[in-house]
Amino acid sequence: MASFGVETNLNKLDSNELAYLKENIAYYKRHRKLILQGDYHLLSDPLNHQKKGWLIQKDKEAMLLLANAGKRECRTFLLPQFNEEHHYRVSIHDGESYLCGGDELRRGLPFPAPSVDGLSTALYHIEDLG
Repeated sequence: MASFGVETNLNKLDSNELAYLKENIAYYKRHRKLILQGDYHLLSDPLNHQKKGWLIQKDKEAMLLLANAGKRECRTFLLPQFNEEHHYRVSIHDGESYLCGGDELRRGLPFPAPSVDGLSTALYHIEDLG
């Protein structure tokens, strides 16, 4: 399982942990082509080095954003790469999905509330609908 980034004995996982792992493997398989063949762009905020992310693009059709915010207060991650005149479907890793315009994406995607350790992460799949 180490090739999936999992270094654990699967026989020691409970049913909830196995279900979580299964969901993540299915997500990876759905987006494998983008992850393996996409162009990676490191995104960072020059005023807040705790605020970083990766944008993975393939053929300008599907984009995947992994954003990670540090302990500082930050609500959005600016994305000037998107076309203001296009419409996009944004899917959050937990299954929620919504439509928005490129002008909205350029203003930024929201971060979820920080967890107990102060970190906040979000994984988005963004599809260009034209």
